[in-house]
Amino acid sequence: MVPKYSGEVMLLGRLFAALSIISLGLIGCVSTPVKETAKNYPPANVSNAVRAQSPENDLSASADEINVVAAESIAKPGLKTSGSNIVALVNGEAVLEEEVLLTLSQGIGEGANDSAKRKAAINQLVEREIVIQDAYTRLSKNPQAKKFLDKLQEMAGKEFDRYVRLLKDRNKSLSDQEFKVLLESQGISIDLLRRQSERNFIAMQYMQTRILPNLDRIGHKQIRDYYESHPEEFQIQDSVEWKDIFISYRNSKSHEEAREIAQKVAERAKKGEDFAKLSKEYCHGDGAFRNAEGIGRKKGEIKPVQVEKYLFELKDGEVGPLVELPTGVHVIMLVKREYAGIKIFDEKVQKQVRDRLRNEAGQYEMKRMLSDMKRQAVIEYIHD
Repeated sequence: MVPKYSGEVMLLGRLFAALSIISLGLIGCVSTPVKETAKNYPPANVSNAVRAQSPENDLSASADEINVVAAESIAKPGLKTSGSNIVALVNGEAVLEEEVLLTLSQGIGEGANDSAKRKAAINQLVEREIVIQDAYTRLSKNPQAKKFLDKLQEMAGKEFDRYVRLLKDRNKSLSDQEFKVLLESQGISIDLLRRQSERNFIAMQYMQTRILPNLDRIGHKQIRDYYESHPEEFQIQDSVEWKDIFISYRNSKSHEEAREIAQKVAERAKKGEDFAKLSKEYCHGDGAFRNAEGIGRKKGEIKPVQVEKYLFELKDGEVGPLVELPTGVHVIMLVKREYAGIKIFDEKVQKQVRDRLRNEAGQYEMKRMLSDMKRQAVIEYIHD
């Protein structure tokens, strides 16, 4: 009987989905140890001679246009294929059905139909194997680069162990045996899971070390040029950040008492008392649960609408006049106003532009490198 683990199956998929190599958001976020190691052990020059050339392996080629072979005629050295279906071969190295199913369980291609999801999963695994093979080809020839490869393998193992510990920590009663049973209940072996996560990690880190040097070329001139040529991206609309305390007539003995309380709150706020604390003490609305934050920032969005005109007349930090409504009195304070115009070319904007340019350059370099690797690889897709 399989034990029940509340939420653990979904957590398993989410944890290991994070190791996907096509996660471009991770570009530039390489851990310090890998960065330092990459500086000390740069990749060796690639030799195309070690790869078989195949003209049909252009990026535009479909699976049907690439050689199809019988799965039972091929066995991948060092990888158990008994009882496993081979779905693709990358320079003779097998991509297994079990790997495809594990990749699909990680939520690839959400919103697509099953066929499209499957193709996306197979393509991701094929690309990963191409990257892995390129890494081993480049890094195995040079003694210093080989140390970098060994370091990557060591870190990949530690990263996998860390994720497993995280999963077990989510359920303190989950022993090693129970974790194994959990995996087996999903049709996953611990060896397959380790292989998948470690190869994803190595491929991702390897691509980062190759791409990052190209991203470092983005300098102040490129950032400034982008800022000046895309003014529409840095437009600021007139907006306010403000605070609000509502004193209800219904929660007061009389309208006059409500006004007196509101006036007292306004005077204390003008003397510098914390507006959020005053809100928790006096507010009769839900603002007490929002640290007194006012609703809306731009004209036409602010509620209640009656306070809008006063907010855009106040100075930063200024407490406004009491605003009376049929239901009660509002005490308002302007925290900060942003005036319509273009953002100043300050450090924050420069970082925003730099990150954008690095991301675009990273995507371009990723696609270019994968394209080059694919052209040098022999890829064979096995029909079901």
